[in-house]
Amino acid sequence: MKALQIEFIKLFRPSTYVILAILLLVVFIRGEFGMHLVSPDLTGMLKSTDAGMADMIGFIFSIFVIMNIGQEYTENTLRRSIIEGYTRGKFFIGKILLVIVAAVLLLLVQKLIFLALAASAGYTKEAFDCLTVSGAVYSLIRTILYALLGFFLIFLTRSVAISIIISFVWTSVEGLLSIYLKFKYPGSDWGSYLPFSSLAQILATDGTIAFQFVFIALGYQVALVAGSYGLLATRDIK
Repeated sequence: MKALQIEFIKLFRPSTYVILAILLLVVFIRGEFGMHLVSPDLTGMLKSTDAGMADMIGFIFSIFVIMNIGQEYTENTLRRSIIEGYTRGKFFIGKILLVIVAAVLLLLVQKLIFLALAASAGYTKEAFDCLTVSGAVYSLIRTILYALLGFFLIFLTRSVAISIIISFVWTSVEGLLSIYLKFKYPGSDWGSYLPFSSLAQILATDGTIAFQFVFIALGYQVALVAGSYGLLATRDIK
């Protein structure tokens, strides 16, 4: 818990407030736009709006993680901490705990914004009906996967700019690869086992959770955590 407390103390930087403000503004705009779409399927529209808002949370949260760890390198705070006896393991655990706690808190805020916007549009009951445990699990897994991708990229490249660019194009490249696999191997389902493609399979059409794809998504998360720690533990800190 001490490692987590240290990470929260380090959050009090101007960049943190800027990213948080941008995050909330983007989520609000996405939700406000979705609430005013004309659709004969009100439930579908609300679910799509909620999912879109959660996606914005995930992507911008990934950028936050990249910038947060990137600052540790550019400001030499990681190097100084290790010299003073703060181990790489404690640093890593603190960052992982920060990712998990922040993901939960951000998604709670997102759901509150969603409900507030729905209430202002007169869809209070329908919005509450759209919020399910399975949907919350899906959103949390997706948000953490976004964050851990940023986690791995910044430890790999040590460049904030390159990490953000790769994170930005990742889902597009994965989508193209999924299409290629579909045409290359007709009748196969290889594309659905890619990181973010597997996430799309977690929620079945009836709202239940497909645990097969939950385990696949968790496997990718474990791989990203292990890869990130391997990079941190074995490379020199400059």
